Amino acid sequence: METFEEFRKAVRLKQIEVSENLSRPETYAGRVEHGRSVLSSLEFIPYCVAMEADPVEVLKRWMEIAKQKGVRIEKLARSKK
Repeated sequence: METFEEFRKAVRLKQIEVSENLSRPETYAGRVEHGRSVLSSLEFIPYCVAMEADPVEVLKRWMEIAKQKGVRIEKLARSKK
């Protein structure tokens, strides 16, 4: 799974259900999924929980995908210190 939409669909939730779980407007999850709203790091965890996804597992999966695409995660982490 690469996207929020794929994670959401894997647990058979509708966008409106994710939005309701977050007490947000009905269109919120759709805006996030289509890139019209960007999540801050503080919003990421509750968003994952609202999708019934483990935030750590989502990040691990995205890191695996980044590595498969040739992104050097370790180098990025070291350069920030």
